[in-house]
Amino acid sequence: MADVYVPRQVEVRSGRAPEPAERLFTVHSRARVLLAGAGDGKSTLLRRHLTDAAAHLSRHASDGTPVTAPVLVRATELVASPLLADALATAVTRALGPFGLREALAGDFFRRRPYPDASWLVMVDGLDEVSDRTARLSLLDRLCRETGQQDSPYRFLVATRPLPVGELERLGRDADHFTLSPFTDDDLRAYVQKRFSGLPDADRHVRASTNGVIRTRLEGLARTPLMAAMLCRLYVSDPDQPLPDGRTGVFRSFTGLLYEQNAHKGVAALQEQAIHALTSRYQLPGDRRAVEQAAERARGHLPRLIDHLAHERLDGSTAPAGEILAAHPHARRPEKVTPPLWRALLTDLLRATGLLADQADDIDFVHRTLLLGSGDGRDF
Repeated sequence: MADVYVPRQVEVRSGRAPEPAERLFTVHSRARVLLAGAGDGKSTLLRRHLTDAAAHLSRHASDGTPVTAPVLVRATELVASPLLADALATAVTRALGPFGLREALAGDFFRRRPYPDASWLVMVDGLDEVSDRTARLSLLDRLCRETGQQDSPYRFLVATRPLPVGELERLGRDADHFTLSPFTDDDLRAYVQKRFSGLPDADRHVRASTNGVIRTRLEGLARTPLMAAMLCRLYVSDPDQPLPDGRTGVFRSFTGLLYEQNAHKGVAALQEQAIHALTSRYQLPGDRRAVEQAAERARGHLPRLIDHLAHERLDGSTAPAGEILAAHPHARRPEKVTPPLWRALLTDLLRATGLLADQADDIDFVHRTLLLGSGDGRDF
């Protein structure tokens, strides 16, 4: 990300000229809101600040300068926990566990200030992903009450897509509101140049890809960072192939590309291993045949099953992915297989595609905007 990241700008609600996005993290208000549409780069901006702040703190933690220490948590994780500090500890433990964290963090770690003169900057990502309006409002009320405590060790930054009028006002009248600006022409050009810098004759590819975007009338979509990334990836995969038409066409081509380019990971072999591991549990030929046929049927309909999962997520379902798919006609469980084993197989088949990744105790789309693209067709 550091190699291709383009500095962003934000617009303040008062209507002033756009300012560098870093201002979002330095204002003194106890609460602030970052608004942006799907794929506009909210999560990337938060993670970029998390990385930069970690580097800064590692160098200057002992110099006596008051700092704000960021901690990233998804809104859905806060909704699921009655205590803020415990939710932060759980979220950070899950995030750092795969990278060497040796024991779970305790909630007390986040009940204290990170440094005597510093606050935690709790970056709440994806408020819009909380599908239940009552739960969203309750969370905003919790954050507002916390900001009203003079001794609170927390400041909050809530990132979300636009919500119904009045909801974000629950965070308090003093909350600063920022809108993430889309890519300008210069931003898009800089991004494409960075993405193609390693290619032979990079300037030619920059011109050709830009012309392709113009020819297919995708200039407006390309101002969204995620869409720009998809278009660059599609172009590099086959420079002679015209870019697809429209948003849905881009999503379909990109998800297909992700699936194809995971060939080096042995997608087919991984799926066959998962199916074999399940069928080998059954010794009677008839049972084994029935299990294998059901597993292969699910495997053969994975594109539709992925669409189905995306549709259910968009409609607000928080059930495990395997449970959602097991209810689909193309993934019906054989009588001899227990529900946990069948759900585990369906999860393994999805994981191998590269479109979904492990998240806590489940798997989910590698980016929420891919979910939107996958769920557009709803052709199941």
